[in-house]
Amino acid sequence: MKTENESNLVRHAREELELAGYHLPSSDYDGALYGAVMELIQKFSVQGHSGMSGAMVIRLFAKLVDFKTIVPLTGEDDEWIDHGEGKAMQNRRQSNVFKDPDGKAYTFEGFAFREGGVCFGCSASRKYITFPYFDVGTQYVDLPSFISEAARCDWFDRFRELNSPAGVPLTIPLPNIE
Repeated sequence: MKTENESNLVRHAREELELAGYHLPSSDYDGALYGAVMELIQKFSVQGHSGMSGAMVIRLFAKLVDFKTIVPLTGEDDEWIDHGEGKAMQNRRQSNVFKDPDGKAYTFEGFAFREGGVCFGCSASRKYITFPYFDVGTQYVDLPSFISEAARCDWFDRFRELNSPAGVPLTIPLPNIE
């Protein structure tokens, strides 16, 4: 039931959260998610957005609250956290971007491998990048179903070799599986 001075958005959010049980002490985080989400909904509701400005705020907020960048990384010196001599430096603005001591920058979420419906990352997930860089997401690579366990290491070695700083081909040649 809508309470006095409650916007349609606040009422909708409250009802949906309560139907899902988020207000109960037995729900996730002992019911604290309910209060946290309702606080954000109430703040958004009083800002008086139109459908267009509201959608823009939601998209921008979602990116920022998820620590996503909204302008490309520059690779300038002030973007890096130095973790000590001989270690890779980490980008301050995008935590999955690193720079090796030799100056080559990469994201460790460049590739995810898919096999039988299951996705995973590994050392071959590294994707070398150049600046300015804007994260375009993870590229999914389907592993050939016919590749043997023994040939898998060769396949990943070949994949890493092809994913050099010079660029990544769109097709990955398979090693000899005989």
